[in-house]
Amino acid sequence: MSFRTYSDYRDQHHFHSNANAQSSMWSNIDLIAQIADLKQDNYRLTLALSTLMELLVEKGIVEQDDISRKALELDQFLELTDE
Repeated sequence: MSFRTYSDYRDQHHFHSNANAQSSMWSNIDLIAQIADLKQDNYRLTLALSTLMELLVEKGIVEQDDISRKALELDQFLELTDE
């Protein structure tokens, strides 16, 4: 016997759960999907930033030391403002 949907399967096998449990499950699935999307967005932004920094160094507009120094300055500033 084949089933076209999960609902068909559930009904045939008497898997009746309450609406709150199903809603919670779908909320969790949605949250996991949103986290996966954020990870993908973060990867793309990191790649774009890395690409821009590399091009600036290759073209002689900035030096790697300039980037490292500024990153350290910003990191120290952020640590001070977090306290």
